[in-house]
Amino acid sequence: MEAIRLVKARTFAPTTLDTVVVRPEGTALTAPRVGAICGSDKPFFLRGPDPDLPPGSPLHEIVACIVDADDPDLVGGRAITVLPDGAGMRQRLLVPERYLYPITTPVSELPDDEALLIQPLSTVLAGLDRLGGVEGCSVLILGLGPIGALFAEAVRRGGARSVSGVDPRTRVADHAHLDRVVSSVCELEGEFDVCIEAVGHQPGTLAQAVDFTAPWGRILAFGIPDQACYDFPIDLFTRKRLTLTSCVQPDWLHWLGEAERFLTDPQHKRPQLITHHFGVEDVQLAFDTATDRGSDALKVVIDFAAWQPARPREATA
Repeated sequence: MEAIRLVKARTFAPTTLDTVVVRPEGTALTAPRVGAICGSDKPFFLRGPDPDLPPGSPLHEIVACIVDADDPDLVGGRAITVLPDGAGMRQRLLVPERYLYPITTPVSELPDDEALLIQPLSTVLAGLDRLGGVEGCSVLILGLGPIGALFAEAVRRGGARSVSGVDPRTRVADHAHLDRVVSSVCELEGEFDVCIEAVGHQPGTLAQAVDFTAPWGRILAFGIPDQACYDFPIDLFTRKRLTLTSCVQPDWLHWLGEAERFLTDPQHKRPQLITHHFGVEDVQLAFDTATDRGSDALKVVIDFAAWQPARPREATA
């Protein structure tokens, strides 16, 4: 079985796994069609091999073809696969059915690369559900990568009064359609009813969220932490009577369904976040591009067509 292995920091190599895949009951055997690099994949790529990560890591946003399943009607269809081990760069993926979401929209209406947004969008919608309504609120989003852009679209549809964002790469923020975009919190004015921290991987932005959230306001800590403990301005947080909410690993099948409906709603324009496409043979270049702070990359897609036979039901599913 073909796979991609992280052999050292920032370096991939193709490999062949001497593995016979046997599908247990309650699982589905799938073949990846396309994958997208998530911000949470990048630290693993930058740090290098981890003995706890299997070959095929790190890539977990996958649209796959269902090769075999308990329900024969699913075979040949497309699905979002949620991979607990994050090892999506393998020719075959064995997925528990509770982590498999069959895509109902035809590929002609929702191409594979755009369908990749279902998984990250599902986490955004689940996070906003935990946060509570934003109708009439002023919203600040820290970090305007793909996740920040999806939050911007979602709070707009949720009736936010205004949406502002902070990202050093202001040139890539046009996709988010915000009321105001600045490159640094130093350029912000005033405070906001709601602040969404969509950066993660360091403690600074969560402290900034406390600074710029108005008294009685709400903060959503969405960015993935890299440390077990962060320094936190608890005195200011308490005196401003703020509410802090987090969200990770939602009820996948429910929120993946909500995300597909969100993306295919004919009343709204679909977010356009895909900036780069690479074949699996160029996975090294794909990750180099995604982690280049000087690039305009947003969502970087990897196509696994070279690993797969002709795709079944292409015209309808």
